[in-house]
Amino acid sequence: MARGRRKPKGENSLGARDLFKQRKLYKKKYDGKDNTIDFWYGDCLYGRVDSKGHAVYPTRKKLKQFPASEGVFALNFVVDAYSRFKSDFIGENKQNPAFWEDPHLNPKRLIPLAAWININTIYHAHIQNIYTNFASSYLPINLKAGNPVVNFDDFVHMFLHFISRTAVNSPVTRTNLVKSLTCSPSINGLCVDLRAEGHALDLPKHEGWYQSRFFSSYMAKARKHGFMIDKNAPWRLVADINSLNMQAYMSRYALTVDNIYKKCYVKSWLYDIPALRIYLKQFYESYLASQPLSRDSKGQVITRTPMSDAEFENVYGSGYWLDLYVRVRHEELSKKMSKVEIKNIIERAKNIRKHHNIKAAAKYINKQLLGQQRPFLDPGTKTYMATKNLYTVGGEYAYSNGKEYVGYYHIHSELGPMVGREHTSDTHAALYRITAQDESTRSVTIVDPTRY
Repeated sequence: MARGRRKPKGENSLGARDLFKQRKLYKKKYDGKDNTIDFWYGDCLYGRVDSKGHAVYPTRKKLKQFPASEGVFALNFVVDAYSRFKSDFIGENKQNPAFWEDPHLNPKRLIPLAAWININTIYHAHIQNIYTNFASSYLPINLKAGNPVVNFDDFVHMFLHFISRTAVNSPVTRTNLVKSLTCSPSINGLCVDLRAEGHALDLPKHEGWYQSRFFSSYMAKARKHGFMIDKNAPWRLVADINSLNMQAYMSRYALTVDNIYKKCYVKSWLYDIPALRIYLKQFYESYLASQPLSRDSKGQVITRTPMSDAEFENVYGSGYWLDLYVRVRHEELSKKMSKVEIKNIIERAKNIRKHHNIKAAAKYINKQLLGQQRPFLDPGTKTYMATKNLYTVGGEYAYSNGKEYVGYYHIHSELGPMVGREHTSDTHAALYRITAQDESTRSVTIVDPTRY
């Protein structure tokens, strides 16, 4: 077969080197294609950070349900634009009998199956997973080592030590989960999925979508109505808010590129501290329910009982949570600050709270710690950034057979994530990132998203 006509056959069951070559072929074949977006490499955080770098997610008030797609929502102007796109695309091709037989782009297949994903649902599942690993793996080891958990302070101290190993890759706050590359781009409210296909298989995307005789029409009509196509999931349309065509739909709701993040999105840092307080209290109480007895530093057996809400609020006031919030956010950063710098941020935040309020203090903290997490890929060279001594608590990587991986790993500059603290000449397995789509389908207990 001619070199230029090779078919990309990437899939996670391949060995590390073969997979790298196949992904590279797919990327070369479709990189830079007209009006496409690449959530894997260059546009990872599109619609998830505003112009100042703040992590954001859509407010429910601006969502609209797609006609004939019960329970499927996107931002209001996206739904309007998609309806016009669909009508226009069908109108151009309906006279062609082959159009009605196309396995992917026929009219019956143009009903959105998925769109906006609630970040609160993802965050709840994520934070529960962190606690499960903390309580089932980390705490027992430390208890055996003679580090008792007598009270809430001990519990939080242990938790901070635990996340110092994991938070860069498995963030605790919703703010940095929004910015995480493991989080689905569909939380942005700008995506429309026509399929629920897996992203790992390149050949079906190549043969079923890009090689369809109607794909050029699909792409042209998408552009006409202000949509981009996800290069790695061609069944996904993504509203391009910088497109004049999409801005025409936005204007019907008095939206512009300059005000969309203010009118349609929520800054996630606003709810980080309330969520941290609620979850840590619940986790501690859950731990006490399963392990009511403990030994103090003298070896005496004691019965631990949960604090009342009033007692908890009295002991752990806003100053405590500001201090803890800074320390948690700091652990999520790849580039650490000095102890003096952390202390100064905490003291300044407490001073702002004293003269203003806790919201103003949290805003200050977010501004000081705005740096993004360590990127999975170098945005300039599009190659992996070599790093070592990383640790995952689960939910991020899997072996080629699909089994979830928990433990230390490193990232090779060409082969990507691999088992072990650092790269050696010995044989060691490659790891594969668990897709956000897989993560979003896990069974979770939904909490009220308006609660915090």
